[in-house]
Amino acid sequence: MEDSAEGEVSRSVITDLGTLDGGAVSDAADINDCGTVVGTSETDVDGAVFVHAVLWDADGDPHSLGTFRSDDRAESRATGVNDRGTVVGAAEGEDRVRRAFRRTEGGELEDLGSLGGSERGDSIAYDVNDRETVVGQSDAGESEVRAFRWTGGEMEDLGTLRSDDTGQSGAFAVDNAGTVVGWSESDDGTNHAVRWTEAEGMEDLGMLEDHGVSYAFDVTPHGTVVGRSYDPGAFDSRRAVRWVGGGVESLGTLDGDAGYSEAHGSNVRGVVVGDSRVGDVEHAFRWTEAEGMTDMGTLLDGDEGASTASGVNARGDVVGASRTPEGERHAVRWRVEDSR
Repeated sequence: MEDSAEGEVSRSVITDLGTLDGGAVSDAADINDCGTVVGTSETDVDGAVFVHAVLWDADGDPHSLGTFRSDDRAESRATGVNDRGTVVGAAEGEDRVRRAFRRTEGGELEDLGSLGGSERGDSIAYDVNDRETVVGQSDAGESEVRAFRWTGGEMEDLGTLRSDDTGQSGAFAVDNAGTVVGWSESDDGTNHAVRWTEAEGMEDLGMLEDHGVSYAFDVTPHGTVVGRSYDPGAFDSRRAVRWVGGGVESLGTLDGDAGYSEAHGSNVRGVVVGDSRVGDVEHAFRWTEAEGMTDMGTLLDGDEGASTASGVNARGDVVGASRTPEGERHAVRWRVEDSR
C-alpha cells in the first residue's frame, strides 16, 4: 500500500505467517498489543487433515491449540486474544459438539459450556477483554442462537431487541469497560447492529439510510463501533461503517461507487480494517481519518490476488489472510509505518 494525504505516506509490509504442518490453508483472526496472532490452520493428524485453532508466537511460528478430543481428530478455531495472552474460540469434543473455549495460562482449553436448551448445545466465543470477560453466541433452545457474556464461570444470555425477548442474537466483541457489540433480530425480523452495556442493556445502533440490515464487529476503548450496513435486496450495497457520536457513517469502498466493503476491526488510534471488493476480488483495507480507505495489497504483485483484514492492534499491525502465488490462502500480518 502507498498513499498520501497532506504530505503523509503510509507503507505496509506483508508477511506470510504460513500454516501448521501438513496444512495448505490458514487464516489469522486477531492480534494483541504484544504481537501474538491467533486464527486457524489446516494440519495433518495421523494422515487426515483437520482445521485447528492456532497461535503464532513472537517469532512467527505457528502452534496448534488442539481440541477437546484426546486424539485431536476434530476441528477447532481461535477467534480472539487479549493482551494477557488468553485465547478464545471454539473446539469440538469426543461427541463432535462444538463448545466455546478459553485457553488458560497452563495451555489447557476450558469448556465454557452453552446456554442450554438444545441437545447439541453448540457455542462459540469471539472475543475476550483484559478482565477475562468472554463474549460470543450459543444455542439457547427453541432453535435460537443468543449472544452471551461469560464472567467468573457463568454464561449469561444478553437477550435480543425483540419486545417479547425471542429470536436470535450474537456478540462479536467486548472492550475493557465491558461494552459488548454484535447483532440482534428486531421486531420486524431483520438483524440490527447492537451495543450492550450493564447499565443500558441492549441498544439498537441502526444503519445507513435506505439499508435494512447491519452488524457490529468491533468496539474501541473510546466507544467507536465498526461493522457493516446493507440493503438485503442489493448485494453490492454492503458498506463498511462506523458508529461514532451517536450517528453512523459509511467508510466507502476501494473501487469508488462500485463493489462493497465491510469493517472487521479497529484500534485505539482510530484505524479501521476490513475488506472491500476491487474488480472481482476482495482486498484488505486500512482506513484512517487522514487517509481514508487504502488498499493493503496481497502476497501477489500488483492488484492480483485476494486478501482480507480481520484485526488490528494499538501499534497498527494488521492481520488477516491473502492468496499466495501458489493459489493457497495463508494467514498474513501487515506492518504499517508512517513517514513524513
